[in-house]
Amino acid sequence: MDRAPPRGAPRDAVGQRWLTVFAFQAALSVAASVIHLAVSPSRRHPNLGVPPAFLLGLHLPLSCAATGLLALAFLISASPHPGQSPVPKVALAASLFASAGALCVAAAASLVPKDAGWAAVAGLGFRGAVLGVVFAAHYFGRGRWLLQFPVVQRPMFYGLKMGLLPSIKRALKMSLQVFLLSLVLILILPRQFRMGGSIGSQIITQIAIFIVTTGVSFCWEISHHFVQVVHTRRCSFTPPQSSAAAETNPTDYILETLELSNPRSLMQYLAFQDLCAVSECNIEPWRRGAFFEESGETYKRIVTACLKPLEDFTSKIAEALEGFTSERPELLLQQSKLYGAFSDSQKISDN
Repeated sequence: MDRAPPRGAPRDAVGQRWLTVFAFQAALSVAASVIHLAVSPSRRHPNLGVPPAFLLGLHLPLSCAATGLLALAFLISASPHPGQSPVPKVALAASLFASAGALCVAAAASLVPKDAGWAAVAGLGFRGAVLGVVFAAHYFGRGRWLLQFPVVQRPMFYGLKMGLLPSIKRALKMSLQVFLLSLVLILILPRQFRMGGSIGSQIITQIAIFIVTTGVSFCWEISHHFVQVVHTRRCSFTPPQSSAAAETNPTDYILETLELSNPRSLMQYLAFQDLCAVSECNIEPWRRGAFFEESGETYKRIVTACLKPLEDFTSKIAEALEGFTSERPELLLQQSKLYGAFSDSQKISDN
């Protein structure tokens, strides 16, 4: 469980979690670069005009740049609110995924045949861009950008471990799709963008590319799972129990968050999650007792804050059912409104 920082802190709890995500992705990039340096052949490429050490050393900076693009794509797209994301935001995130994929796969430039030129490296980057586009299609098409809060809170390491096997399965499936699609699309490009050499060397190169795309896909899948694990952990909206603020206003911070934060923001979802945990579980009785202080003002503010999502929910249902008709065009519109009302079930269930 994380603790929300006091008011006036330069970074809020959500910002600290994004720093954790970026550090995790950077660690994955460094580990991938170390593995690449250990297994990649150190051979000369006369047509590239650069020493072998340059190609091998290119992997780390390109991987770090791709890490930044991937983290930015997750940052602008991940949200606990199920509302449809704006088209410009989706397009920007998809372009970031494609750019990150191009950098990740092109970083393995040392795998191209000896007689290949920079056009073959560009073709490698093109296949990485295909990987990014396919990942974006799965990410947005299946609603994987939505932060799903688990019913049972588990330690971070255990939650991450639970996502290893599903991430491996999804990475293999997506890599196979990308490999077949990129083989077809590469035929559209001029001949110099393809991998040359003998049939045996081409087969070995294609196997190496498939292994690289599988590794990149796994890193992305486990990073996405880590985003889910980190951002859905419970955050305690209270000062430390031994501080003076805990004695005077222990509920002030959570009430301000519930009342003043954006209804679509992650901070408000975390505040409702914390309120639900304190109310249902006997883990912090001193905080539950503060909700029922003698004047009753705190309890009234909590009830008012909890009723806002329910009032929005009922108003959307009433709007959808108003003037109900059996005509097909209007019926589809009413069904979409009802679906939108029931889609935000995470906050409603907390209340």
